[in-house]
Amino acid sequence: MRTRSTLIVSAAAAVLFWVLDALIDAFVFGEAEFLESLVQPNGYELYMRISILAALLLASVLAFSHSRRMAQAQDNILAGQRALEVRNRIAEIFLTGRLPQAYGTVLSLLCTESGCRRGLLGIVGPRGELEIVAVHPPSRRRDPDFFPPPCLPLAGLPHPWPDILLARAPRVIPGLTGLPAIDWSADGILAAPIRGSQDNLGLLVLGDRDRDFEEIDLEQVGALTTFLAPILQSLAQAAEREQQAIQAQKMEALGALAGGISHDFNNILQAIMGFAAMAREAVEPGSTPAQDLDRVLRAAQRGRDLVKRIEMVSFPAEESFRTLPLQDAITEAVGLLEHTAPANISILTDLDPDCGPILAHPPQIQQVLLNLGTNAIHAMEGDNGELTITLNRVSGDESVPWLPEDLAGHDLAVVRMTDTGGGMDGDTLQRAFDPFYTTKSVGKGTGLGLSVVHSIIKNHGGRILVESNPGKGTVIRICFPVCDPGPADRALEDGNGEDLKGRLMFVDDEEDITLFAKAFLEARGHLVAAFTDPETALEEFASRPGEYDLVISDLVMPRLTGDRLAARIREIRKDVPVILISGYAENEYDLRSANPAVAGLIRKPFTSQILARAVARALRDTTFSGEV
Repeated sequence: MRTRSTLIVSAAAAVLFWVLDALIDAFVFGEAEFLESLVQPNGYELYMRISILAALLLASVLAFSHSRRMAQAQDNILAGQRALEVRNRIAEIFLTGRLPQAYGTVLSLLCTESGCRRGLLGIVGPRGELEIVAVHPPSRRRDPDFFPPPCLPLAGLPHPWPDILLARAPRVIPGLTGLPAIDWSADGILAAPIRGSQDNLGLLVLGDRDRDFEEIDLEQVGALTTFLAPILQSLAQAAEREQQAIQAQKMEALGALAGGISHDFNNILQAIMGFAAMAREAVEPGSTPAQDLDRVLRAAQRGRDLVKRIEMVSFPAEESFRTLPLQDAITEAVGLLEHTAPANISILTDLDPDCGPILAHPPQIQQVLLNLGTNAIHAMEGDNGELTITLNRVSGDESVPWLPEDLAGHDLAVVRMTDTGGGMDGDTLQRAFDPFYTTKSVGKGTGLGLSVVHSIIKNHGGRILVESNPGKGTVIRICFPVCDPGPADRALEDGNGEDLKGRLMFVDDEEDITLFAKAFLEARGHLVAAFTDPETALEEFASRPGEYDLVISDLVMPRLTGDRLAARIREIRKDVPVILISGYAENEYDLRSANPAVAGLIRKPFTSQILARAVARALRDTTFSGEV
């Protein structure tokens, strides 16, 4: 419109100048008739008019060009202002809105701004799949405010979607293009990958527009995806942190559960194990009652191990740590696995002999390796499989893409276990470390194995990373901080030697446990006074402090706990050792540091042999320390 107006004004000015010049020649100078001067000017007049008309035309062209540049600049300013408004609106939606609804709101805004009737927004998930988080208009099959985003494997996407995702810049695809898996298609699309600094973060698609896409549309969408990239990356990191927080809450919940039930359950198991062991000694070896009692003891032992595994999920291990060469631990674990693995499964190792040791509790590291190795073997059952275990040292200054941020800068010993099994889908992989979650049939797993593995590794300052896809096997990396060799573990004496007899006080609020302990210890020649009330026991000790050589007390009791009882006994007589018994995962070192009267700690449920050994040590050496 502005171009046409400029041309009309220029043409009118040229005609008016020609007529005015003819009038001046005819009536002012009288050189010729008006019509003759208008139609057939002489040579000089024609030259002058043409020169002036050319100058006028040139001025009109310059004015038109300047006007066009000014208009273009104004349009660019308005477009920039609108683009800034759109970006501010997108940022506001993500800051104030709720996911996943925010994705749909942003997509609707972009479709409205671009004049497109169809739109799609996808995010590349952590396992490389494309999660469709919003479509416009919303699918009729799903709630427009919330629906589980479908996940499409990138390898199975139809043409031209793989090329679009791999592209570095937006591109226009003419014709009908669709994604049948989500019932979405558009006639002519502008597709733009949303790329981060290294990886593809997502995909934005706009389509079904009345006019064709132009170069300016490609530029605007490219700038928009550049703006969206850090937002999507931040949202992905926030989702990962949220998932970690949820996992931590699950572990805390399990810890509360373990703390609530372990004490009572251990008391029950303690009575079963104690009386069953005493009955076993009273019957003829090899008889039917002896065999039945052996089965009872084995079942109780399984119950005790289960409680310990539950506690281990949530409570850090307090046992002695020492420097451990992982080469030795892996070699020993492989030796055990080879005896249980089917003949069609081979186990290969590649261990770096120069990988430094780690600070670890050896039995727990052995449990981690055996648990993960056994899971890998089970995943390959029925096929010719291969389990490969490698050990390498990763220097702290190396840049490793899969390395957790909190371990960056540390020298790490990395155990990599790769199997050729069936792999895990996304849901199984996400829940693999959840307590009580298992894919095994009833009776073949408790669902605590990987939870225990996760807790042990975390308590050792390490991290476990799992990569798996259906049909492609599983890769597990375990990262432990490398430590310099330290002093050897403090060895505890085995307790052999003279079985001293003494006068003992045994205190536990569970009557069955006191009855078992009294009967067992008296059968070994000790004099035992048993109490179920700690305050009554304290009164008895205060009345005759010189008659007792050792006090054995439960830690958790009503009105007066075992550690407080030990402190009160020490006020009365300083040289009497006190052994505490507990079904919780207390730190024995902290207990002894806070109360010098504590000579040791026994975990419930304990066997009669453990109780006898602890009593013998305490009577022989009042300076004895360490958990039995």
